[in-house]
Parts: sequence; C-alpha cells; structure tokens
Amino acid sequence: MAGQGYAVHLLCGSTSAELEALCHREHATLHVAETAREPSVRSDLRSFLGVLRSMRSLRPHVLVAGTPKMSLLSLVAARMLRVPVRIYLCHGLRFEGANGLARRTLQLLERVLITCATDVVAVSATVRDALITMGASTARLHLVGHGSANGVDHHRFTSEVPDKVATRQFSDETPFVLLFVGRLTRDKGTLELEAIARHFSSNPNVLLKIVGTPEAADQEDQRRIERLTTMAGVDYIPHVVDVERAYGAADLLVLPTRREGLSTVVIEAGACGVPTVAYAVTGTIDCIQDGVTGTLVPPGDLGGLIRAIETFADDPERTKGAGRAAARLVRARFDQPVVWQLWAEFLAARRESWAT
Repeated sequence: MAGQGYAVHLLCGSTSAELEALCHREHATLHVAETAREPSVRSDLRSFLGVLRSMRSLRPHVLVAGTPKMSLLSLVAARMLRVPVRIYLCHGLRFEGANGLARRTLQLLERVLITCATDVVAVSATVRDALITMGASTARLHLVGHGSANGVDHHRFTSEVPDKVATRQFSDETPFVLLFVGRLTRDKGTLELEAIARHFSSNPNVLLKIVGTPEAADQEDQRRIERLTTMAGVDYIPHVVDVERAYGAADLLVLPTRREGLSTVVIEAGACGVPTVAYAVTGTIDCIQDGVTGTLVPPGDLGGLIRAIETFADDPERTKGAGRAAARLVRARFDQPVVWQLWAEFLAARRESWAT
C-alpha cells in the first residue's frame, strides 16, 4: 500500500522490537494504544480513549480493522470521527467454538463490528457465508479474490528448496513425516492428535512432528497435551522461527481443527508442496481441493482422519502428486503479489465509491 501512494499507519495495543522492525521495513508508522487482552471496563475505557486520540490526530481516509477487541475500539472511534471508509477484516468466527451465553455474546460482538463498519471483508468464502447466515447484509460483505489478508511469500514458502529432495525421501529407512503446526489447544484438535499419535506409535515408518505452543483450554486439555508431546513416535518442537523448514521436511500436514478463518498453515504447507488432511470446516474448505490437494474429512470423524493419513502414507506417488497440485493452487490463488494487487484494487474502489 505504501508503494501505491498510501501513507500507512499501524495502530496496535502493544509493541515489540519485531513489530517496530516490521514497520520500518514496510514503510509504516507505528502507534500504540495500550490494550489488555482480557476484558476490563476500566482498562478498556483507557484503551478506547487512547485509540480515539490516535484516530483524531491521524484522521484517516481508510481504516482496516482486525482482531475482535482492537476492531471494536477502532471502528467505534472511527465511526464517531466519521472516517469515510471503515473496513472490518473478519479473520474468523470465534463464536463457532463457543456455546450458550458465550456464543451469543460473541455473535453480538460480530453484529456490533459489522454495524460500525462501512464494509466487511471476510478472509474466506466460508466465513462470508457464515456471516450471511448470521444475518449480515450481503451489500456490505466482500471477499477479496479467494480470500486471505496477506497471501503467502513464495520466496520463503516454496516446493523448490534445494535440499527439499534430501529431506523428503520415501524409503524403508526414512519415516513418513506427518506434521501438525499450530496452537496446541482443544479447538485445534489435541484430542485427535493424541489418538493419531497412539494409533501410529507402533509404526516405525510414521513420525508425527508437532510444532506449536501449548494453550490448554482446561486442566484436562493440559494433561492431554503433556501426554501427546511425550509419546513415542512424536517429535515435539514448542516454537520455531523458520517454520518453512518444518514444512520442507514433511510429507503430509494434518489439521483436525474445529474452526479456522482461512487456514494459514494449509496454504503455507501447500506452497511448500505438502498436501493436507483436515476436517471439512470453515476456513479449511477454502484452501483444500478434496481428492486433489489433500483430503477433507467430516468434522469429528477421527477414523476418517486416520484412514486418510494411512492412504497417503501407503502411496508415495499420490502424496507427491497432491503436493504438486497444492503448490499450483496456492501459487495461483494466494501468492502475495496476487493478493496485494487485489487488495489495492479493492481499497481504490471503496475510496472512489465513498468519495462519490
């Protein structure tokens, strides 16, 4: 956007050296309005006043707001200040993983965000469809291209890494590497991962590699994560900076998540030539072609997940072919220059429509 002539400002609830370096590299000016993650009337009011002050000093023509709390604070402030273009970028639907009062509260939050925005951009087609089902007006709902907020850097995530052949060989001596990347929590499928690990624990030809930080939903989930990460046949890495190396050493990605916005790990893995087995849920359906770039299994069908993994593990040529198809799909739909250009055209169209 800076290259398109925009003066880009980034307003966040906290800062870090990494974020400051990012802004410097991407020609954006950083602003911070301290915001606590957990709800609190007093601290949230202070945060809102900080956002309002920043917004008043900037007087932006276009606001793109993401994440629930900062979206709420910034969209309300922007509406009060009559910012012409107020875009709510919906990265996913948190209410899909909730029940009862929590679900109704999160749905109410989505409605407030939609009301405060002039336009709503869903990060995937299935998120857009869910918002329509919830009652959102189709006139203000948009999907930029096939979705995605930023696309995938094909220079970093690629199936053409020089040492890729060495790290992805099928033979009796080299195990089939099944990879999970993501937060370790119940919504992401810790129950299924434990069952998968147990199923393949006696098979020396299958290695389950897990990359992710534990975020247990409760004590039971905590105990499950502890069992999972110490099981035989599991290679656990809490955190990596160069996650592309994990994809490069993998044969298949497994993602038993219950909900996504648009699955970043699926498109990153696909860019690296790695197919995916996942539940057919919001955010995975949009980036997996069932039977072509991977396999989609009905939500909750653990047996189906295991059978799909076994099918790939038993057929190296099919796995390689699905990986090549995944790389082509990601390059065509989610390559960063493609996504950036579509966003530039979308923002230009929104500015023009509100100017007239």
